[in-house]
Amino acid sequence: MDGSGLTQQPKKPKLNEEQDVVDRNIKCLHNLLEEILRYILSLLPTKGAIRTSVLCKRWEYLWTSIPNLDFKGSGLAKRNQFMNFVERVLLLRDSSDINKFSLSCDVLRDASHVSAWISAAVRRNVQQLYIGLYNLREPFSLPHSLFTCMTLTELQLEMPCILKLPPTICFTNLKNLNFSYVTFTKEHSTEKLFSGLPVLEELELENCYWVNLKGCEYFCSKASFNSYS
Repeated sequence: MDGSGLTQQPKKPKLNEEQDVVDRNIKCLHNLLEEILRYILSLLPTKGAIRTSVLCKRWEYLWTSIPNLDFKGSGLAKRNQFMNFVERVLLLRDSSDINKFSLSCDVLRDASHVSAWISAAVRRNVQQLYIGLYNLREPFSLPHSLFTCMTLTELQLEMPCILKLPPTICFTNLKNLNFSYVTFTKEHSTEKLFSGLPVLEELELENCYWVNLKGCEYFCSKASFNSYS
């Protein structure tokens, strides 16, 4: 049978169909409220959220108010790039509250910078703080303001060094506390810390040391404590 007389309906190229879908999705995003857009950005890694600033004028500064910040160092080769990135993000971010702040990096000889980053999170009423500090080459002290942060509800600290405590400790809303590889000195310092946790519900200690504790040294590989009212 000769099919030469049959005519075929032209098909719309698949590429155009995919582009139409993309255009519709972009239009839907543009029509969303800024609160929803910020929530979407908060689900992305911090670098990814910042990259969206090039999409259009409306997105240019949305990232400056995202509630979650996550900074993770990537070794010595890119250390300067990492340091500059964190400094720039905290400098350009607006004064809105931070919900979750995560920082994992080598400290080396930049203790003052790292301490300033944590202080910046505290000033913005951080609620959940996750800190992992490694390769400390000089004495390091967490900012005193951290120990009186009234908005903090969860704190995870992994820091293989001595925890230096300030004169005043008062975590009025801290419910979850996790310490890893932390060294405590003197019995009264530990008592002072835990006496400043009036609403603590969960405590986890992993690979922590106590030295100068009544003439002995104590190592805790893992311990947990749960208290529910």
